[in-house]
Amino acid sequence: MSHCRRAWLVALLTASACRPPEPSRAQVVAAVGEDQFLADIAVRLIRENGPPARFDARPLRPDPDVVAPSTGALAANSARVAATRRRVLTRVSADSADALLAMRCPGWTLIALDSTLARPCPREQQRIYMIGTARPGPAAFPDGSPAWMRGATTAAPMRSVRVILLEIGPRGLAVTAYDHVYHLTEAGWRFLIEVPLFVME
Repeated sequence: MSHCRRAWLVALLTASACRPPEPSRAQVVAAVGEDQFLADIAVRLIRENGPPARFDARPLRPDPDVVAPSTGALAANSARVAATRRRVLTRVSADSADALLAMRCPGWTLIALDSTLARPCPREQQRIYMIGTARPGPAAFPDGSPAWMRGATTAAPMRSVRVILLEIGPRGLAVTAYDHVYHLTEAGWRFLIEVPLFVME
């Protein structure tokens, strides 16, 4: 083998070794942005429960222990991410709201004293949603243990998105946490099941 041909072969092998591995189709699909989950969940919630529905654009941390809105429940860089999420929510005609402000309204089970009535509870019933970022795996309770998915099974990879619903009105506030579970299909991530996990009134 000539010196020039040997040098060319060494260069080719070096370039191949340094090239990052080609992602599999599943990896490419899995890399779809969080916008897909946000838009899909918002559209489905509005369709299933009807308007009016409001959404807080700030993302929740992808942790099973997050079951109620709070500053500590927000994901890192939530203000920056919220700007992008607001555009997604506007695109699907979803109204915005501040879930942290809504949490100042007392729970339904509290006695409605003058001091509690003065806190910001709206005169008309409202639904406000907060939506987390996707985490790998099935639905999980706040302690991290797997939640029963009512017979929905799949061998495909799963991702779960924590959704917190605030029902707020003259009667007070109720908070419910769900996991919306997706599984990977040939066509991409598809919704599988909604699993209720936590209720606070």
